Amino acid sequence: MPAKRAKKTSFDECIFSRDVLRSGKLSSIQKVISALEVRQDEISHRLSADDLRNVAGKDILWHSSCYETYIRKQNLRYYGVQSSSDVQAESKERRMVFDWSKCLFCKNATRKKDRQLINTATFEACNSIKESAEARGDHKLLAILRSVSYDLIAAEGKYHKACHACYISKVNIKRKQNVATSTREESTFDQAFNQLLKVITPEIEEGKAYDMNVLLAMFKKELEKIGIDAGSYTKQKLKARLMAHFKERLVFHQSPQQSRPEIVFRSSISLIDIINAASTCPLRDETNSISMDKPESETFSFLDIYTIASIIRRKMLRCEGININPLDIRDLHLDTAKSLLPKSLYWLIRWIVTGEQYSDDSPPTARSTTDERKI
Repeated sequence: MPAKRAKKTSFDECIFSRDVLRSGKLSSIQKVISALEVRQDEISHRLSADDLRNVAGKDILWHSSCYETYIRKQNLRYYGVQSSSDVQAESKERRMVFDWSKCLFCKNATRKKDRQLINTATFEACNSIKESAEARGDHKLLAILRSVSYDLIAAEGKYHKACHACYISKVNIKRKQNVATSTREESTFDQAFNQLLKVITPEIEEGKAYDMNVLLAMFKKELEKIGIDAGSYTKQKLKARLMAHFKERLVFHQSPQQSRPEIVFRSSISLIDIINAASTCPLRDETNSISMDKPESETFSFLDIYTIASIIRRKMLRCEGININPLDIRDLHLDTAKSLLPKSLYWLIRWIVTGEQYSDDSPPTARSTTDERKI
């Protein structure tokens, strides 16, 4: 069987596909020029629009498939979307104006009476500045460097010796990175704290009280939701945040038993509101009281007592009292004593002694003279 004859290669055709080369018309050439401007690819770098326009006496040849692919609108749309953001960023950097007669870092000609500016003279210096800017996340300086293609030697970039040493110092870069990290963490802590405030603020305004253990658990839960390890967060840190936010509007009361958490409640809470709330509560059935969670019931009992004590104490500090040097016998009259006492203290003792419920129609004195004297 005779061997197959080897096919000859025509160098007037494409050596890969052997497609016939076609001569481009003027209208087709104009379409290629438009595609070059959109694509900004490797071909556009080696072949300009002027090259295609000024080809007098020469034919411009291409394969039909190559031509169709290059000018296809779908492909051009892809290049336009892909490069639009990069083109905008590059154009901004090209428009960036920087005074190269001043220091790259402090942007001044003089630093602490140091007028000597050093020219960037080595590629090592260029690289160290670029790497330091990247490590610091210094986008402004990186934009300046990109505007000159990182060639500070050609751009005659200058710097003060102290500025340069401070900028490329690994210790300073590490400190800058730590500050950036802590700032990001602080913003996430603020985010969790704001979520906590959304829950507790309306309830505190309505008179609800919390203990710090409960608030800390709620805050840690918010931190865990956003992926922060809250194991080491303390009540003191949370208290500082609460005090900074609420200021004088919040009271932190510590039980005499130091092992118990602080009770947190609104500072402007009304004693009358507490008495009304307490007086409308039914007496506890002994059987049901045994089944209650003891620590919780004790916490709220202490809360009621300490809230009342705090409010009455503030009012008593504003009382003037009677003059005892010399003592006037008329000041020992029952009506005088009653006028000097804070109203809140009177009503607290009266409610304890008589057990009556407070209302807007309650008489100014106890129904029983004996009870009034006891009060």
